[in-house]
Amino acid sequence: MNTVTRRVVLTFPANLVEDTAIYHLIKDYDLVVNILRAKIIPKEIGRIVLELRGKIDNIKKGVSYLESKGIEVKPLAQDIYLNEDKCVSCGMCLAVCHQKALSLNKNTWKIEFNRDDCILCEQCVSVCPLKVIQVTF
Repeated sequence: MNTVTRRVVLTFPANLVEDTAIYHLIKDYDLVVNILRAKIIPKEIGRIVLELRGKIDNIKKGVSYLESKGIEVKPLAQDIYLNEDKCVSCGMCLAVCHQKALSLNKNTWKIEFNRDDCILCEQCVSVCPLKVIQVTF
């Protein structure tokens, strides 16, 4: 079976932020876990952006394990929004997107967004003069 990669956002209830769930993804489900971004404060709701790599069945089982503990799991793409209708393709976001999730289509001269490459750093949000990029992380 082939190895796949999935990027997800985990939302931990306040009572679970000190839980060992990430450890169990590695040990029990044989997943490679790369933490791309995290906001964890004891006794508060926590959020982590993870890249999970492993067999698809193991990723599904690991996600089911997290959900059974009360941890919300969403695909990363659901936390990002680019309003393409209002974007004027000024290119300000391109200068700060080190992941190259944003690029300029040289045929249409429009900004294109590749959600799979985004790590929710929010640099593009802060430089967009029209505020057409939103992140709900």
